[in-house]
Amino acid sequence: KPTRPPSWSCSTLCKFKGKLLVDLEQGLFNVIVAGKPSVDLVREIQGIFGSEYYIAKRLVHTEIAYIQTQSSLERYKRSGLSEYKYFTLRDEKVCEDCKEIDGKVFKIDEAKVGVNCPPTHPNCRCFISPVINITKK
Repeated sequence: KPTRPPSWSCSTLCKFKGKLLVDLEQGLFNVIVAGKPSVDLVREIQGIFGSEYYIAKRLVHTEIAYIQTQSSLERYKRSGLSEYKYFTLRDEKVCEDCKEIDGKVFKIDEAKVGVNCPPTHPNCRCFISPVINITKK
């Protein structure tokens, strides 16, 4: 069966996707580890795709939230913790999906991004906190 070569748009988008991933990864490293302002990365992503500022900002914000949450979960695990609590900012911008799980406790091993672990959706402002059970002797 003959294979069809990819169309121009597909191959071009695939090249952009690769560049986006490399640029985004490096940019996120610079923001999180080196302390560069996230607005620099937003403008870089905006320039690559000629997208609106808001779209680039949403992408960067969501990826930073993902990295922060995954990092927190790893720290909790290494500390011997087994649960986390999901929080919203409890303001008028909180969506119904996030409101529904605000304040609920989940097992770290059962964390599912987009379901019970932030970011639940693009531009999600929710966060997690460890559940620490202290027993008195």
